[in-house]
Amino acid sequence: LLFLSAGSVMHAMGGELDIRKMSGIKKVMPITRITMLIGCIALAGVPFIGAGFFSKDEIIHHALNSHDGPGFVLGILALVVALMTAYYTFRVYFKVFEGPLELPPTAGHHEPSPFAIANEHAHEDHGEDHGEDHGHAAAHDEHAAHGPNDGSPTMLILCLGAIGAGYLGYEKTGDWFHEFLSPVLDVREVGARLAGHHSILAPGEHAERVSESTMMLFGFGIPLIGIAIAFYFYKVNRHAAEIAANTALLRPIVKFLNNKWYIDEIYGIFLLRPLRLFAWILAQFDTWIIDWMLVGFVGYFPQLIGY
Repeated sequence: LLFLSAGSVMHAMGGELDIRKMSGIKKVMPITRITMLIGCIALAGVPFIGAGFFSKDEIIHHALNSHDGPGFVLGILALVVALMTAYYTFRVYFKVFEGPLELPPTAGHHEPSPFAIANEHAHEDHGEDHGEDHGHAAAHDEHAAHGPNDGSPTMLILCLGAIGAGYLGYEKTGDWFHEFLSPVLDVREVGARLAGHHSILAPGEHAERVSESTMMLFGFGIPLIGIAIAFYFYKVNRHAAEIAANTALLRPIVKFLNNKWYIDEIYGIFLLRPLRLFAWILAQFDTWIIDWMLVGFVGYFPQLIGY
């Protein structure tokens, strides 16, 4: 749902990917606004609304109560990531869909369909009149320059899954999904063992660190905190984000993140450059050793004998 919604925005904005160049597009894309909001709610794990709430909390709960391996540490990291997920997801929503309407210059200028281009070439190959071709091109340009197209209403079907899928595995609504998996995996027994739900602990077993009620508080609080931070910085006071980014404390972090952790530079230094050097060495070996010395000499020697 989120991928299709983002693709709908990208198409309507003429291929523009920089969200700093767009704002308030709910006014021109109301359907995509709904699908994007529901997808964000599901991914952020908003309590009892999005499907992500049920799957995320169950995984984190089991991790926090795991006594084998790094389960507890991974559970803590998952809570931090859950906060970040709620923040960055709604950062996109509030920045792009809320606020004053701002569209990039490319909005509404959709890229031509490859099928349309193929048809135009086919017409030219059949020797059609060039004036008619220019008419087709002008009509195509006029069609391509209309306002941003909204997403398809059929995407609303996916919203049902984003909202309701979590209830298929919820105990109070019949636990249908666990019943569905029971022929191949005893989900109930595994879940009870990992979470330590036995009333009488067997030798060597441990009581749970985090109770279900405590996990519920985490599940309620963490997504809402992340959404509240995004709401303030990208809906209520957008200038605050710019001011915070320019502080001495956050400026290096912002630069680091804007450069995408310098992954591209690291990739280039440690992978691309060595591979290019290795490829150059192989090319020289192929040119001078294989082609010139071996193939060239073997071909020239019989000629020399013949002379």
